[in-house]
Amino acid sequence: MKNDGYEHKDCWSRTPHFRPGTKLTAEQLNASQADAVRRDRLVNVAMHGIGVAYGFQIRADAKGRLIVEDGCIYVTCGLAFDRYGRMLFWGGGHLAMKDIIGPKPHTEGRYTLSVHYAEKSDQNGAFDPCREGAEWLDRCVVFTLTESCKPHDGCAPDVPLDACMTRTEWICTRSGFQPGTVPKDEALAYACAEPPPLVASDCGRVSYDPEAGIPLSCVEICDLDRDKEDCYPRYDFCHCGDVDNCRFRPVAYRSPLLYELINLDDVPLAKIASYSWSEWELQEWSDEDRVPFSAFKHRAKACQSWPIKPWDGFAIMFTRPVQRRTLHPLSVIMDIFILETRANYWEPWRIPTRILHLDEAGEIISPESEADCAWGALICPEDDWIKYEVDDAKSTILDCANIGRLARVEISIRGQIVRDCCGLMIDARPIDVDEGDPCLNRPGQERPGDTWISIFRIGRDAYEQAQAPSDQQEGKAEIQAARQADSSIDRSEI
Repeated sequence: MKNDGYEHKDCWSRTPHFRPGTKLTAEQLNASQADAVRRDRLVNVAMHGIGVAYGFQIRADAKGRLIVEDGCIYVTCGLAFDRYGRMLFWGGGHLAMKDIIGPKPHTEGRYTLSVHYAEKSDQNGAFDPCREGAEWLDRCVVFTLTESCKPHDGCAPDVPLDACMTRTEWICTRSGFQPGTVPKDEALAYACAEPPPLVASDCGRVSYDPEAGIPLSCVEICDLDRDKEDCYPRYDFCHCGDVDNCRFRPVAYRSPLLYELINLDDVPLAKIASYSWSEWELQEWSDEDRVPFSAFKHRAKACQSWPIKPWDGFAIMFTRPVQRRTLHPLSVIMDIFILETRANYWEPWRIPTRILHLDEAGEIISPESEADCAWGALICPEDDWIKYEVDDAKSTILDCANIGRLARVEISIRGQIVRDCCGLMIDARPIDVDEGDPCLNRPGQERPGDTWISIFRIGRDAYEQAQAPSDQQEGKAEIQAARQADSSIDRSEI
């Protein structure tokens, strides 16, 4: 290929260099300006990403409802960057439906308001050799409305469960330095691309990029003449309609990777995803918040039925696989606390158990399986314990329930012992703290190595409630007699 020296494959920038007496040509000046614009675009995409840097708030009242005055809404001053790194700056001002570029609303509903890069020339691209002075090119923005509203997915990318990535490896793959198991930052897909030709607007006022708009908000559009007979629909901004200035816009951070690293830390730790007895969870200390003994008995004996149905027993599932060798009776523990009758001490009794491992589908993993990791555990009380404490009519638990005394069960997982497949401790954060998190991908770095605890209490069965007052009084009488007998002992002789 001929190389005339004008361009070189290793050079991306070309600017004129002047010496004393050199004349400045239009070509040289335009090349310098184009070079500066390209530099800005590259820096914007690489350093800030794609989205709104600040502002572009659609003004609303104290209740968050859209304010429409004389058919106009007000959009505050704002700065954004589109996928090609072009700056979208708006100085703030009113926006009417006639100012919207592109298709106008054709039905009532919720629409996405977006801002786009645009240009306007005072000569509309026509060259007039008789005209003195340079052609002025205005860089500006236009707004469009798109039917329906889809919240922006601002969640960090999912990390494959088998990826034990360090902070350095995360940055290298997200920045495109090396291939990896997480996707490269999508903003980089346009970093080396040239923007497509702009499209003339419907009225020819400006030319804009209809595909690279930045969503700003979800606004409500109404038919203002809905209640008038024999009138065509007149769709416009709906006063006091819904408006959302946050969930529908991408945000251009000072460093997108820093934001993701803050949320993801180094490696997401495994945490408890679900457990079968969650509806029994003790919410408050009240006499009504108790589990019938028969329900507890059914779960405790689930491992004695064949085939075993893990979710009928005491099953726990994790968000990530954990090492099977770390799931055993010393790391997954089931205690029962009985209130003794003299000084109301809580007496802890550790229930003898065996632990079965569960796969991702919640099915039992065969003991012969060579799989190193499991997704869950099933707590199975030993048969002898069930024989004497569940099936026997003289069960301590049942006796306590029948006389109104408490029996409290605490199931705990020791986070310092359990290791995930990356060799890291699990996070003991309760599962309900993730409620309301739109990403549902919180990493799990808040309580690493701590102990996860779930508590519930056992009471009498529902069919025995009618006899509860008399039974309970008899039980209390027995307890009172025992206390009186105990108090009559001369302890000076002991």
